[in-house]
Amino acid sequence: MQDVREIIKEKGRWEGEREGLKKGRQEGRQEVVLNMLKKKTDISFISEVTGLSEKAIRKLKNGS
Repeated sequence: MQDVREIIKEKGRWEGEREGLKKGRQEGRQEVVLNMLKKKTDISFISEVTGLSEKAIRKLKNGS
């Protein structure tokens, strides 16, 4: 039987990995948005493709 500490460590690793993957996806999406903005792509189209709100895209565009 696993020790309680081992179970807690395993859960912590799993949660950390999950958060890391989530952050990586978010950063990747932001990179795509910035590249599309550089190509003068319409913000509403970027929103449709990425799932980000137009407000969030404008914030990225303005460097916020």
